[in-house]
Amino acid sequence: MITNRYFYYLIAINALISIIIYVPRILLEHRFTGTWSSILISVPMSIFLIYAFCKMLAYFPRQGFPELMERFLPKSVGTFVMLLMIGLWYFAGALTLLSFVDITLRYISQDVPAILIMLGYLIVVFWSCKINTASILYALELLLFLTVPPILFFIIKAMSTSFFSWDAVIQTLTYSLKWPDLSAIAGATFLFTGYINMVVFNRVFEKFQARGTIVIALSGFLLLVVTVIVPIGYHGSVGVDSYVYPWFSLADSIRIDLFLVERMVFVFYLIYIALFLISTTVHWHVAQNLTEGLFKFDRKTRAYKIVSYTTGFIFSAGCLIMLRFNQKQLVDVGEVFLIVRLGAEALLLILMFYMYRKGKKSEA
Repeated sequence: MITNRYFYYLIAINALISIIIYVPRILLEHRFTGTWSSILISVPMSIFLIYAFCKMLAYFPRQGFPELMERFLPKSVGTFVMLLMIGLWYFAGALTLLSFVDITLRYISQDVPAILIMLGYLIVVFWSCKINTASILYALELLLFLTVPPILFFIIKAMSTSFFSWDAVIQTLTYSLKWPDLSAIAGATFLFTGYINMVVFNRVFEKFQARGTIVIALSGFLLLVVTVIVPIGYHGSVGVDSYVYPWFSLADSIRIDLFLVERMVFVFYLIYIALFLISTTVHWHVAQNLTEGLFKFDRKTRAYKIVSYTTGFIFSAGCLIMLRFNQKQLVDVGEVFLIVRLGAEALLLILMFYMYRKGKKSEA
């Protein structure tokens, strides 16, 4: 049975992925120009979005956005909104895969062609995103229980090393009163944005209610602070600007005596390869279900299978084409995506409010 705890897993996987790609780079880029004030703004903003969206979605038990838009929106408007949502969820998964291919080439194996690494990841994700929704949530729960303890160990190990400089952290804190930056706000709010996957996953929840927003706020704020201060404390307030993936560079610098593998980066990589793949699976599962919602074929028909596999092949082909991006282009696209995603979340909240009001009136 799918209970409320799986909702928090959707937020958790997005938060754990966020500390690796784009978010730390953006926040550290603005460490002297508004990161801390942006974090302070992003937490209440995200909690408002989570509470308002989920409160209204709970009014429609076991229904996803495709069903709601079919009921309350004109067909042309619903199709247009659905296409935009498909694009957002697709790029969320694609950029995650592209980033991890880049990480693999930089830290693990520089000799293997990027296209082979991408094909290996795509094979796993292609089949995983076709699994039923409940099974994906069960797999997500298992992976989080296996990977969160080692991640906590890594964070404690990094902060307790003699190389960690609190002076560098304090130096950046003196810039806390700088005006917030839009890119930093978009990056910080992305840590909380896993809740939006409920546009499809709400179908399998028995009695969904978003509780514990205070816990989400405090844990999210703490993770954002850790995301910023750990690389700064280890690499320095100035030197941290030299790293595109500061957390992987940090893992590559830490030696461990408790494991069979001496370099922490290999353990860190194995942990995050599982998290990256399940994160992409979640995003593409949502995108695929939204695509199927456009055609409304019965799941047992051949037409449904054709749409499902065609969607997967198109998604995969897009990733292979985007391998042409160099690292700077990938970072720039990621930053633009985060800003667009923040605006899209606000628009989805407005749309959710409209459908909620229509639903209330229809039952009055």
